[in-house]
Amino acid sequence: AMLARNYARAVRIVGAMLEEGVEPIVVVSRIARVWRQLFIGKGLVGKMAPKEVAAAASAPSWKAADFVGHCKRYPWAQLSKGFREILQADRAFKTSSPRPEPYLDALLWKLMQQESR
Repeated sequence: AMLARNYARAVRIVGAMLEEGVEPIVVVSRIARVWRQLFIGKGLVGKMAPKEVAAAASAPSWKAADFVGHCKRYPWAQLSKGFREILQADRAFKTSSPRPEPYLDALLWKLMQQESR
């Protein structure tokens, strides 16, 4: 959902994870994993075949073409800013007790918004 910038679906997935008892810090780590995949993929797009890009980023090979397309849609500045937002969320859940659902909803919103040009 994050790769496709589908905010509504991402929020539903995170909400379901929280309802199942997944700790918020684990949710943040899963968000960070997707963000890392985007970062790795973006760096390799155009240098390798789509299946190789997907493999390097630990994305499924059968989704390689879609994955490469999603990587192209995220600008470098947004990826960099996203890592800062994820780090802030990680710190927040380790040092304080923010309300998980609204905090994670806001994090997803910040990560998936189109950069204004």
